[in-house]
Amino acid sequence: MKKGLLYILLLLALSAGTACSDKSKAQMTAYKDMMDSLLENGILTVSGKNYTYDMWKKTLTEHPDYNSFAIADVDDDGSEELIISFEGLSAAENKMYVFDYNESKGLYCETEFFYKDTRFYRDCAIVNSAKNQGPTGELWPYAVYKYNSEDDGYSFVCYVDAYDSKYFDLFPGWVFPQEYDLDNDGIVYRLHFANTDDIKTLDNAEYVKWRESIVDESTKKDLEFIKITSENVEDAF
Repeated sequence: MKKGLLYILLLLALSAGTACSDKSKAQMTAYKDMMDSLLENGILTVSGKNYTYDMWKKTLTEHPDYNSFAIADVDDDGSEELIISFEGLSAAENKMYVFDYNESKGLYCETEFFYKDTRFYRDCAIVNSAKNQGPTGELWPYAVYKYNSEDDGYSFVCYVDAYDSKYFDLFPGWVFPQEYDLDNDGIVYRLHFANTDDIKTLDNAEYVKWRESIVDESTKKDLEFIKITSENVEDAF
């Protein structure tokens, strides 16, 4: 009886391993086909949608060091995603895409971020702003995206910037919101949430508490990006 049970469990394990292997092979083939097409044509098309910026072909051919990719499970769903980072020739052309694959959908885009400087954590991603034109001091503005396992994608939560009173002389007519600066350090943080014009202003302690409720720094993904070249794509897949 015990031998029969062990035999069944062994068969199940072997069949599961084969299924995972087949999926991984199909997944990597889909990733490679997309990357080969990108290198050959300068066009990034997935499921009929064109994700290409006009200048990418120029940067791919004339500035290959501007663009890179990585393969990693950034959302902890058990499947390795293909992350493509485009720097382009201007800040407006910076983009980062996360692609995934499964048998029912095939190849699909999980999300696209408006700037390449993105850090992935468990259940969320932090995306730096392409520009910083306000009195934010040491804080570089960033956006927070939350991962949703049901949709297998990321949704925008809020945009974060700061007011540093030391820089207000550079912005005539601006008034520092002193009533929110509870520790009188001259800095407050502002949260611009999705689908509302309201801005939540927080002092340092409140901001740290909020940030820790969203981002677990210990779960940050250390991604290894490599340049988008034919040799690197061939080696990766």
